[in-house]
Amino acid sequence: MRPRRDRLAILYLVLAALWSAALVLLASLYAVSGSSTSVVTTTDHSYTLTSLPQTLVQENGLKVLIPVGVPLMAVVVVALALRRRRTRGLFGPGPLALVATSIVGALSLVGMLTIGPFILPVAVLLVLACTRAPARGSMVEVKKGVA
Repeated sequence: MRPRRDRLAILYLVLAALWSAALVLLASLYAVSGSSTSVVTTTDHSYTLTSLPQTLVQENGLKVLIPVGVPLMAVVVVALALRRRRTRGLFGPGPLALVATSIVGALSLVGMLTIGPFILPVAVLLVLACTRAPARGSMVEVKKGVA
């Protein structure tokens, strides 16, 4: 059975991955109410103007998936980094996990007036997952359990 710290780290990473994937899906599929496309139809010299809502990707192009997809990539990087350090018996989250977490945190702060508040929960969950990395005392228990 996994130690409680490991289970919490996995839970935080799963929640962060789900939230990040939802951000990518919503940017691609959810129609934003503030943006619209006008469609004009004519019948016998009368005009009908219809306003159709657009998704974030339709409004800004595929380039918007870069800042929206960064948190999902960071979750994968942090999960792999924590797993690698755990299997090698190293302490703490490691520099790779900390850099990936810092990038997501910086992205949420830079975009605070736009998409930042939606990215902030991912940054918090990654910080919590990194704090659940193996500490010096817990690795002794793991090595005893394996041997």
